[in-house]
This record gives sequence, structure tokens and C-alpha cells, in this order.
Amino acid sequence: MSDGPAPGADPARTAAAQRQRLWLIVIGVSAFAFVGLIAIVILTVGSSGKIAESFNEGFAKSYFPAMHDGCIKTATAKLAGSGRDPATDGDSTKIESYCTCVVDGTRARLALADLQAMTLNHAAEPAASTIKSIALECKGKSGL
Repeated sequence: MSDGPAPGADPARTAAAQRQRLWLIVIGVSAFAFVGLIAIVILTVGSSGKIAESFNEGFAKSYFPAMHDGCIKTATAKLAGSGRDPATDGDSTKIESYCTCVVDGTRARLALADLQAMTLNHAAEPAASTIKSIALECKGKSGL
């Protein structure tokens, strides 16, 4: 089984399939982080007044590293799928720069409530369009 497109494959369908896989990865990582975070909050927070605060802190501590890791894996796979070796030509540094930029931009421009909504619905606005905008900005800055 090959990771690349089949000979004669429609490039638009291949690109659409790659976008779909990316979103499935983001949704899966977000859902996993969200469920784990709820379990931690339920088990460790005794005071009902601090539940929301603890939840938001825990969500941010788990969401952003998971977002960064997912970004690295997806960007590396995308470059490898296009025939480039991510380990050469400084691409690994560009990928790290791109993913750090996306996470930092997301942290700065979106409220945690918007990100939490996006974990349940990857097309939730304003998070979805804001992250797409951030990703485009970061792509230009990183040189990918």
C-alpha cells in the first residue's frame, strides 16, 4: 500500500482527502484531550466554584501542546507525501516555525470557549475561519 496518490488520481480529490484526514486528526486529538481533561477535572477538583477556572486552565495546558504535536505530524506527512524529505533543506525547522506560529496565533486570537466549541464541531465559527487565516499567515512567515 502506498501513501502517495495512485497514478492517474484526480489531484483535487487527493487534496480533498488530505484536508479531510487533517481535520480528522485535529478532531481526534481535540476530542481525546477534551475527554481526558473532563476526567481530570472531575477527579481532582473538589470546590464547585473553581471547576470552571480549573477546567479552562487544564484545557489550555492540554489543547495547545496537542495542537502543536498534531500540526508537526500533519505537516511532516504532507511534505513527505509531496515527495519532499522533511529532514532536508531546513524543512523540519520551517515546520517547527510554522506550527509554533499557528499555536501562538491561535492562543492570542481565540477565546478558550471558541476552541472548546471547535472540539465538538470542527467547523465551529469563529474558530475555524480564524485558524485558517492564521495558518495562511504562518505559512508565508515560515517559508513552507
